[in-house]
Amino acid sequence: MARNMMKKLLCLGLAVTSTFACVTTLSACETSHPEVSMTLSFDGKDYELTYKMNRKLTPATVTHFLELVDGKYYDGLCVHDYQDTVWYTGVYSFDSEKDEQGGLVYKSYLTAAKALNLTSTVWFDSERTKSTYTLYGEFSSNSFRVENGTIKNSFGALTMRYTDKGTTASKESVFVEKSGGGADMKDYAYNSATSMFSIAMSTTATNAGGYCTFATLKDNDSVENLEDLQSAVKAYIDEVGDATDFAPTVKVTINEEDEFAGSSETDYAVPVKPIVIKAMKVKKW
Repeated sequence: MARNMMKKLLCLGLAVTSTFACVTTLSACETSHPEVSMTLSFDGKDYELTYKMNRKLTPATVTHFLELVDGKYYDGLCVHDYQDTVWYTGVYSFDSEKDEQGGLVYKSYLTAAKALNLTSTVWFDSERTKSTYTLYGEFSSNSFRVENGTIKNSFGALTMRYTDKGTTASKESVFVEKSGGGADMKDYAYNSATSMFSIAMSTTATNAGGYCTFATLKDNDSVENLEDLQSAVKAYIDEVGDATDFAPTVKVTINEEDEFAGSSETDYAVPVKPIVIKAMKVKKW
């Protein structure tokens, strides 16, 4: 009996030590296929989705996204640009009392990135002493290659996005870490993503080489839940009139924190009945 008790105590001690190691040394607990849960809310109803990623295919993007999710950055943000085949989110919350910009309220990415101490992948200088806090573009147009292909932009897939940088900013250069050490000079435009991502709402959605698709829906339940949300939105649109009544075009200021591009304006189709990211959580690192 004493021997069995000793074994139990030893196992308990190892379990506690392992848990502590995972909490204090995150990299030791990383998996090849991280998972994230996303709860989308619309018109008083929640829709639960689970996403899977492949760390080997898009390592920088996966780490960046997981760190933002774990830091609760995305909680409360809305779909700020509604298109029939793709929804854009990850930048603004919605306040119906705000008259400007269709109720959109910008959430400072730069402030959050510094507070969360996000892993840096892009720098202003070749010595990599000053981070841009933007994300290395893991896609073909940025000369990024993977041996096993890319993640398909299927229904529900998540793709990191960046706003238009204009001709001046697009010619600016930044530095990314080379696989063999040192730094490679790259065009800023392709390495300028921050927090914005899109959700593919079409089974035939295609993805250009200038963006990184990094996550897909894990299971049939998630696919069905997103389909239910899509149907609920379309039913609401039918009630209010058409898509332009549901998401009128609004002039929105972009790139406010961008040192290269500077602020400018663009058109977004902003839903008057918000589609909100109620919560996101890392289920598996």
